[in-house]
Amino acid sequence: MILLWTDAGPDVGLGHVSRGLALADELARRGAPCRFALPADVTAREWLRSAGHVDSIMLPGDAALPAVLAAARDAAAVVADVRAPLGREAVRMLGAGRSVVVVDNAGPGVADADVVVAPFGQPRDARWLAGPAHVPLRRTGSVGVRRSRSARRVPTVLVSMGASDPTALTVRVAEALADVAAPRVRAHVVANPRTPVWSVLPALLGRLGFPPARPIAPGAMAAHLAGADVAVLALGVTVYEALAAGVSTVVLCRNADDEAHARSLEARDALVCIEAGAPASVIAGAVCALLRDSERRAALGRAGHALVDGRGAARIVDRLLDAMAAKEGDGARRLEA
Repeated sequence: MILLWTDAGPDVGLGHVSRGLALADELARRGAPCRFALPADVTAREWLRSAGHVDSIMLPGDAALPAVLAAARDAAAVVADVRAPLGREAVRMLGAGRSVVVVDNAGPGVADADVVVAPFGQPRDARWLAGPAHVPLRRTGSVGVRRSRSARRVPTVLVSMGASDPTALTVRVAEALADVAAPRVRAHVVANPRTPVWSVLPALLGRLGFPPARPIAPGAMAAHLAGADVAVLALGVTVYEALAAGVSTVVLCRNADDEAHARSLEARDALVCIEAGAPASVIAGAVCALLRDSERRAALGRAGHALVDGRGAARIVDRLLDAMAAKEGDGARRLEA
């Protein structure tokens, strides 16, 4: 068994869980059983159950590491995808007799991991899988560069500010899209029903003439992206899903860290970055410019898909299984544990 330790919660969102599900899907394809350990977040639990993970371990908030160590006793490996920096002693304890993969973590414990996944960073040594090609995404079977939209229909703009959206960016984006007049657009809003912003969306979207918001759901983003001409997104896993799908993307940053990362992708012509606090007119202008320029949209789609081909989970699992074989000498036997 492989233990997937992920973060979740109202202030964290579902990006960690989404990455964990991508790895779980890939492990299942290799015949490797896995189990999740995560904080007791209702939405995250529903996502896992809908994907068939009904025996996940709910971690106490004040003693997460001891509970993870207890759950890892029979594990062949641990994948840790948590926001809090991991210390060296924590990773050493996780790695006692098993392999450890650390995902997107700034703590010193990366020095003791067998594999370090840094989708947003640079490699430091041979253990590191760094860059956009290593973002674990769930397979959809429909990634690729987008075709040009029909000039006769109203273009669709997908709006998703993540599973938390604490500053109600969804509202600002919807109001900005209502000001896009040439061409007029249809806003396709996806949000979390358990966040405060959800309660204001029915009246807001109705007043603006947009359809009702759709609830976030595991595995559903591929269908939302398939119908989009442009996506306006907060930085997170959904951005990489859009790049893999070849959808021209505008990223609305929430802070300086978001902007630094989004600018690095913008420099590779993969998306359009809008700085934190930008007025609605800037958002509307960026969307309008893309909708008027089919060649620009196609170029963004090609560049995004070149960076993110959707095989990140397979690359991570390949490296994990290699690390397990090197450490244990009999990875298949331990996987059955």
